[in-house]
Amino acid sequence: MLEDLIHLVDRQFQFLDRQSGEMFIRELRRTLDALRREPRLAAILDNERREALAYQTEFEQHCERSVGRLKGLRQHFSTLVPEHDDSAAPRPDDLDTGNNWQWRYSLAAFDEAASREGADVTGGAFYDDRSRPAQLIKLLNWKLDKILDPKPEGEPPQEQIAMAAPVRESLNALVRELNFVEKEHVRVWRVFTDAVMTSPGVTLLYLEAFFTQLDSTGWEGASPLVERLRSGADLPHAYMMTKFLYERPEATRGERGELEGGVNKLKTMAERVHQGLRLRIGTTRSLLAIFDRFKVRCEWHDRRRLRDLAAAATAPAEGDTRKRSKVEQVLTDELARYLFDQGLNPITEVPTAGLRPDVLGEELYVEAKQYSEDNKKPYLVRGIHQMNDTIGRLKGSNYQVREAFYVVFRLGGARVQMPEAVRREGWTIYPRVIDLAPSDVSGSRAQKDIHITEEELRPGVGGGP
Repeated sequence: MLEDLIHLVDRQFQFLDRQSGEMFIRELRRTLDALRREPRLAAILDNERREALAYQTEFEQHCERSVGRLKGLRQHFSTLVPEHDDSAAPRPDDLDTGNNWQWRYSLAAFDEAASREGADVTGGAFYDDRSRPAQLIKLLNWKLDKILDPKPEGEPPQEQIAMAAPVRESLNALVRELNFVEKEHVRVWRVFTDAVMTSPGVTLLYLEAFFTQLDSTGWEGASPLVERLRSGADLPHAYMMTKFLYERPEATRGERGELEGGVNKLKTMAERVHQGLRLRIGTTRSLLAIFDRFKVRCEWHDRRRLRDLAAAATAPAEGDTRKRSKVEQVLTDELARYLFDQGLNPITEVPTAGLRPDVLGEELYVEAKQYSEDNKKPYLVRGIHQMNDTIGRLKGSNYQVREAFYVVFRLGGARVQMPEAVRREGWTIYPRVIDLAPSDVSGSRAQKDIHITEEELRPGVGGGP
């Protein structure tokens, strides 16, 4: 089932690679459209985009944390040497044109940069870190160096001599803490930059933005992540290519060289998307697509049949007056058959590491739950904690997994909202809620949703391991 996807992807990109000049750009648009029309590939591409945007989100969260720590160091600096607190310095009117280096290295500039809103993922060469933490670290380093190691043209030498030893030691400790923050930021920045420059998802976002802007002959509105990639990799602006595609000028040798240079860079981008798709087909990223399609199939096309199966599973056996429920087993079997039809080899209810995972396979682990009442939040939260325990026990075995899937079938009760992913060091769990509830408890008559946050699903919260 997956081989046909690989062949489709390869055929599309092999044909695309044979094109040159203007025709490559035209065929690239057609190729992306064709990939998006294939539902399984469209789901994989959507997951690629989500993964790419997660890079930006994680980096932004790091920047917020770092800025908070740096604000604390700045406040400590002002407490130790209040005579060097120039946070009240007025902002020069000619800041962008005049020689205002003193203000640029003042605490007033620090406070302005620290309070800046908007994305920290800015453009510029890939080695040029313009994020807020980088600016604040540079400024604090300059202030501390100016006091602790004044140059002849700086503060008078007697200030260094007059400084009390406890103050100097406290400033040196502040320097050490600042160095720690700087090293951590540099590490995160480099990891983020490498991810942006090599991610098929970021590249896909760039190519889609390229054609959006090609149609409007501008680059305004590109996301910070896309602009970061475009600037760092020196990729062409879309509007630079319009003259070759639609205006058809008499091209000089230099203009043709500009076109071929841009096409070669776009070819590199297209190849990255190609390899990214090949890598994801048959791996966890395509598994995400499979589970998302299973959710759609259940909710759109199989709702009544699955509800009938669940009702039959709750009926008492012949001659047995006790009510027994095998709903989860029946629904899990449906999921296992679907996964088998997609080319996977799942097995169910196999004793492993002292536990019985619902569905297990090579790099595949699934737990399935169902509910039809409103008070099932603690039950569903415990299910995630159970998965964490099982994954921990599988670590180092042939069934070790880095990604797992938590499928929740809603047969009634309030709708449960769960996070897209629950991340723990070493693995990630992807919850998927499949809504099979009848129409009389859905739509405008639905009860208020029950929200389960990622924080509630962390170990140690809600009785988890």
